[in-house]
Amino acid sequence: MFKRTLALVAALAMALALAIPSALAATFDTAGNVYSADTATPAEKEFAGDYIWVGNELSESGLNVGGDILAGGSEISVADSKIAGNIRAAGARIGINGCAVSKNITAAGQSIIVGTGTDALAVLGASQEFEFYGTADYLQVYAETVTIDGRIDGDVRITAVDVQLGSNAYVSGTLYVESPEEPLILEGGWVQNLDYTPADNETISKMSGFSYNQLRTYALLIYLVITLLMAFVIEWLMRGEVRFAAEYFRDHPGKYLVSGLILGILIPILVIGLMMLIVPISLSIVLLLLALILAIVAVPFAIASFSRLIFPKMNRFLAITIVGAIACALTLLPIAGWALSALCGLYTLGFVARALLRRISNNRKDRGGNAAATSQSAQFGMDDNERRF
Repeated sequence: MFKRTLALVAALAMALALAIPSALAATFDTAGNVYSADTATPAEKEFAGDYIWVGNELSESGLNVGGDILAGGSEISVADSKIAGNIRAAGARIGINGCAVSKNITAAGQSIIVGTGTDALAVLGASQEFEFYGTADYLQVYAETVTIDGRIDGDVRITAVDVQLGSNAYVSGTLYVESPEEPLILEGGWVQNLDYTPADNETISKMSGFSYNQLRTYALLIYLVITLLMAFVIEWLMRGEVRFAAEYFRDHPGKYLVSGLILGILIPILVIGLMMLIVPISLSIVLLLLALILAIVAVPFAIASFSRLIFPKMNRFLAITIVGAIACALTLLPIAGWALSALCGLYTLGFVARALLRRISNNRKDRGGNAAATSQSAQFGMDDNERRF
């Protein structure tokens, strides 16, 4: 009974968690900071504090930030904005265009572009491909390929395999380059002083792209371990529910997925409606934290359940390990990763919908049975004490 109740509570929490990205707007704290997840960007474009921004594809323009921007995601784009502090970003592809940054830009990723119209005190980057078209007082880059076609009123330090300065490049200080070949400076580009140090490709690769790939590999391994551990716990606590989801999906896939789709449409509407009501702030924070913590449970639950369909006769934990490894490998592919996330979300919502309907049906049957027993006892004139025996 305890496990069944725990499973139902977890299922409801999962459903709420899946609705959070589409239902919640950006959160403001009393210090003027803004916390935003994925596409839930703030309606207001001007705020006094920091902007903490995480998600998959992040894109903003026209911001006026009194503090720093701290962003993490797959694709990050900030354009035509004014930042009184720093921009610190980490992602696969980062683009900063037309931004006035009072302090520094610090970025790490696979591809970084600091576009035209962007001005910063200093720009610090580590990536495989780096392009700079803005203005700064200092630039330091670790990359495989570096293209500079902007203005630096100070020194530049570059460690890269290939370095090229375009016709609009201007360096008023010293250009320090560590590379296998001397930098290519196109006609029109101007450098006050050049300090070139030869370096082999292996050394450069370890300092630029290799470190990013290594970090990505470690992150994938950590994600795999955490996902598998969560799937193991779900299999142990919710064995009956995991089996129910797998069997119902096998026998009625259409009804299962339609139920999940309907619930996925209803939940954001219900959550937004509840948010419009006046509720204690502490309760809202607790629900938000609980939903955010449980948001990642959908994928482990789907892995635990799908493993029963794919390997029905195999040891449960071995099957979960194999399916989990395949699922994590698919996340490396952009389209497959999105498809996997959508499938897991829909599958989990389908389980929630069918579990709730089954619970309601069982309660009705129990009430109907009790009512029939009461009617029969009354017919024979039995009181409560007699009915106990």
